[in-house]
Amino acid sequence: MNENFLNFTSNAKDANSSKLFISNNGNIGVGSMNPQYRLQVADGAVAIDSGRLTIGSYLNDLDFDWGITSSKPIIVNNNIYPLVQVTGGDNNTFHTSIQMAVAMGDYYFSNNSKKGDAVIKAISAGNFIMTNEGGGDIKFATKQNFNATAKIQMTINNLGNVGIGAETPDAKFAVNGLFHTKEVRVDLMGWPDYVFKPTFQLTPLPELEKQIEVLGHLPDVPDAITMETNGLMVGEMNKILIKKIEE
Repeated sequence: MNENFLNFTSNAKDANSSKLFISNNGNIGVGSMNPQYRLQVADGAVAIDSGRLTIGSYLNDLDFDWGITSSKPIIVNNNIYPLVQVTGGDNNTFHTSIQMAVAMGDYYFSNNSKKGDAVIKAISAGNFIMTNEGGGDIKFATKQNFNATAKIQMTINNLGNVGIGAETPDAKFAVNGLFHTKEVRVDLMGWPDYVFKPTFQLTPLPELEKQIEVLGHLPDVPDAITMETNGLMVGEMNKILIKKIEE
C-alpha cells in the first residue's frame, strides 16, 4: 500500500500479479492494474447468484424482482457474435434461444440476411411468438432514410384485425392501397345455376325495360351511390353478374 493506490496480490514477489487493484481515482480493477472505469474486470465471468444489478438512479419499485434495472439504455456492441442471446432449457430438454444481431455481411446470423440488416432470430423447436400482453396493438413502422419520420406500415390490433397502410383496420384484413396477388378465393353459397331450372321465372322484356327506366340500372344490381358508399363486395357482385348473364 502507498498513498497512490491499493494493490492486492497473491504473489508478494510479483507486484504485477494483481488480483484486485484500487487506483488513486477510485477505479477498481479485477485482474487489471490500469482500470479505466469504476469497475473493470480483465478476464473471467461476473456472476450474481441472487438479487439484482441496478445501474443508475432507477426510480421504479425496486421490490419488483427484475434481474437488471437501469435508468439508461443498456448498449451491447459486438461485431462478431449476436448482440443479445437469451437461452432457455436444461440438460434434458432442447435448448432454445433468441438472438438479436446486426449482420456484418450477407447471410450473417440468418440465411436471409444482407449486410447491415438487423436480425431477430429464434432457434427453437416451438413457435416464434410476438405478443402484446398489455392489451394494445402491435405496430410495424419504417422510414425512407435517417432524416425522415417513421411511418406506421402495418398494424395488428387487439381485435385481431390486420391493416396494411391502415393504422386502424376495420376488418380482418384491411389494405389501403394496391393489392397484387395471383389469385383470390372467395367462399360462396347460392351460385345462380337456379336460373336454368324450369321453375325459374324470367322477367318479361317489356317489364324489365320499365324497371330499368325507373331504377336507372338493372334490377338486383346495386346503384352507384350504394357502391360508392359501401364499396364492392366481390363475392356477392360476382353472383349478381353471373345471374344477369345467365338470364
